[in-house]
Amino acid sequence: MTYAAFWEEVGIEVVLLTCFCLGFSILRTCQRKPIGCKKMSVSENAKRQSSRSLSPENHLHRAEELLNDGKGDEALWALTGSSSSPLSGSVLVALFEALQQRGNAQHLLRLPQGAINARNGLALAQHATSSNYGAVREVHHVAQATVMTTAIGEALLKAYASCREATAPEVLESLLELKPSEAALLMALGLCAQSQSVRLAERLAMYAKQKKGVTLPVAASLLKVYSQAKLWDKACSVHQELKNAGVIPDTATYGALIKAAVEAGQHQLAQDLFQESKNPDAMNVMSMIR
Repeated sequence: MTYAAFWEEVGIEVVLLTCFCLGFSILRTCQRKPIGCKKMSVSENAKRQSSRSLSPENHLHRAEELLNDGKGDEALWALTGSSSSPLSGSVLVALFEALQQRGNAQHLLRLPQGAINARNGLALAQHATSSNYGAVREVHHVAQATVMTTAIGEALLKAYASCREATAPEVLESLLELKPSEAALLMALGLCAQSQSVRLAERLAMYAKQKKGVTLPVAASLLKVYSQAKLWDKACSVHQELKNAGVIPDTATYGALIKAAVEAGQHQLAQDLFQESKNPDAMNVMSMIR
């Protein structure tokens, strides 16, 4: 064998050996990791293991600390185990409460985009109904900065109605622009009666009138607001509005109108209403308030 032939044979064997090694390496790799699977980094694996070891309370506390440090992605990971998943409604409410107690509720806006969506945003807005005015304003601000739907707007409207503090006109108008349903308006008016939020109730009633004219449900709800606030003259004015619109009061509304007329000292109106109603139930109301 010549010198050149020797090296040619060696070269062929080297190439064959190299191909064998590469093929074996590729085969082992395919066996270890199926095609299409993404290998988890060491840091991601550490995060997941740490996340599993924490209790729900510690998850929330850890997320709160991360949000305070401006680390929204890590906070979301601490709560969901993923940097791209939206929060559940209950978790978002709990996180809001934890931050709000420390005066940092707006840190929710440091969460990554998509963490707050229409579903959990509605849960947060519905929770605000039982909160104070400051908390409602903060929830409203979060909704405006993330996602605002008609359902969320209706929930916020009811939340404002449950507070005694006066709602800023521009805040109210922004919610009415979402076109709340009549059912939502009636619920808000009922809450206005409890909180005696007269100005808010009057604006809601005006909005409803502009949309569908004078209706008995809205007028009766406004009458209840006036009665709860002991604004008897305004309560009596509801009768004239109904009369002008050709809307006939029902038994309960007649009774409330008669009581308002007596309380306002408008005895002639009370007698007229009594004659107009021709209803035994209204007669019983007259007997009770004499």
